[in-house]
Amino acid sequence: MSAIIETLRNYITSNPTIQKDFNEALNTTLSSYIPILVQYRIKAIDDYLNFHESMLSWRLSEDESGEKIYDILSHFYYILSLFYCILSLFYYVLDLLPDTYQTPIYPTGGWTWLSQWLVDYSKEIGKWFDTPESLGEATLTSFWNAKNYHMQDYILPLGG
Repeated sequence: MSAIIETLRNYITSNPTIQKDFNEALNTTLSSYIPILVQYRIKAIDDYLNFHESMLSWRLSEDESGEKIYDILSHFYYILSLFYCILSLFYYVLDLLPDTYQTPIYPTGGWTWLSQWLVDYSKEIGKWFDTPESLGEATLTSFWNAKNYHMQDYILPLGG
């Protein structure tokens, strides 16, 4: 398991209140029967974390509708947004959290712990997407087949 995902696992499991709230958010999401969660077999916290571990080396591909990537990313954030809403008014994102959740990254304020984790996780995904290994012929073809991307409007760099 990568350090970034292990960090989230430790955050969720280190405090019973946080773990309960996260489980509640996940169960609320699962009760909504969202097809992508069924497709990726996400039924518990470990499944959720393993899915996002796999995104750190995800070879993007798109379907003809051009919505596959959007669906995957939006469902990740949907679960976290429910987690934020458990305390209402997005207390996890704002610095209005009870002491249980108030673990700002910077001693003078700034992001809460989970907000900073989201930034760091996004950067880790971006590092992978910056590598040649993240893009293959099948990946590129899937974007050409998704008309919403208008691939014909882009100039391919030398070497692909």
